Amino acid sequence: MVEVDLAIVGAGAAGLAAAIRAAGDGLRVTVLERGEPGGSLRELRRLEAVPGHPVGLGGAELAERTAEQARRFGAEIRAGVGVSALQARGAAATLELADASTLVARATLVAVGVDLPRPPVPGLHELRGSGVHFGVPAALPESLCAADVFVTGDVVAAAAAALRLARRCRRVVVLAPGPLGGDPFPAGLAARLRAARNVSLRPNTEVAEVFGVERVEALALRDRVSGRTRFRNATALFVVGVGEPRTAWLAGTLALDERGFVPTGDDPAAGAAWPLARRPLPRETSAPGVFAAGSARRGAPGIARASIDDGIAAARAAAAYLRGGTRSRTGRS
Repeated sequence: MVEVDLAIVGAGAAGLAAAIRAAGDGLRVTVLERGEPGGSLRELRRLEAVPGHPVGLGGAELAERTAEQARRFGAEIRAGVGVSALQARGAAATLELADASTLVARATLVAVGVDLPRPPVPGLHELRGSGVHFGVPAALPESLCAADVFVTGDVVAAAAAALRLARRCRRVVVLAPGPLGGDPFPAGLAARLRAARNVSLRPNTEVAEVFGVERVEALALRDRVSGRTRFRNATALFVVGVGEPRTAWLAGTLALDERGFVPTGDDPAAGAAWPLARRPLPRETSAPGVFAAGSARRGAPGIARASIDDGIAAARAAAAYLRGGTRSRTGRS
């Protein structure tokens, strides 16, 4: 049985960023990753908003550099080690590992990510990070301000994302895989869509192929009724509202929403199960001392750059929790 200050489950963008921050703060940190460190970062062809890299950085290279930096700061990264259960009771949590061993941690950070669908669309995953985005970043690059962009995925999530993008982009096209009869949107969202002059909806339309050399240049759009395919110039494709969080093992331990995402902080879904008198810290789950970050956290954008920021914020909150000593565990803030 090993005791650490902070156990991080998942070594993707959020988990590695949290490890660097927490280890840099002097915490004893162990990162548990069922696969290779880097997670979905390794699938990104290029990240364009990496400080110090004007032309961006390949996802695999960024993953390796980030993992090495975490190790240099003193974090232990255990690859190929899955976590099967979490018991969060009292002043420490016990993580049951897939190899039948256990790890005891004073605080825990869940950064497990999501499993994204992999439809057989040529170019979709090959250009991920180079114009194809699963989610919408909080800050859009200036190159999209005078561009036509496309949004697909869950139709309600796509419509909401389109309204955000319409504030910056020249034109936003929502691709809906089915008909729009019966208006699937909440009344307020539907009214805002009708009022947005630079947003259009294309029902019964799916992405058949994504074209580009260094980044997205065009899309092949297939009409699911007629079968006809049309080609459109495009600067970016945003896929939103898709993916399954890897949180099934947390059911019954943490409050999860209907899709399995982890609510945190003042989210009512987390607060309903909160056991203490004090308010939860930012990114703290329904279990005191257990935090969540990255794409499995409810409300997180799911973009790599945002996940890095999310992991750093969660590490700060975990450090604050640990500095609070017994006061943070007794309900007094």
